[in-house]
Amino acid sequence: MSAPQREIGDRSIGDEVFYPQDDIAAVMGADGVNLQELARTAAMGAEKEAIQHALERFRWNRRKTAEYLQVSYKTLLNKMKECGISESPSS
Repeated sequence: MSAPQREIGDRSIGDEVFYPQDDIAAVMGADGVNLQELARTAAMGAEKEAIQHALERFRWNRRKTAEYLQVSYKTLLNKMKECGISESPSS
């Protein structure tokens, strides 16, 4: 049986997070890895994944999503914009 395709933020057994080489390469300089930028990138990916999951769970009801994620409605809208999440895709 082959392993399933992994995307940014997918987790395996344990807490290891898998990142495509391009994401790590984007935060690497000639002197090595910028851990601060790597952490920022990982956090953004985790937030985006959590927001998308919650939006789907609540059928894009942003008020319920914000309550579920324990953030204000305005913070949710700002995070959606920051992560590049737009309106619900048309079905």
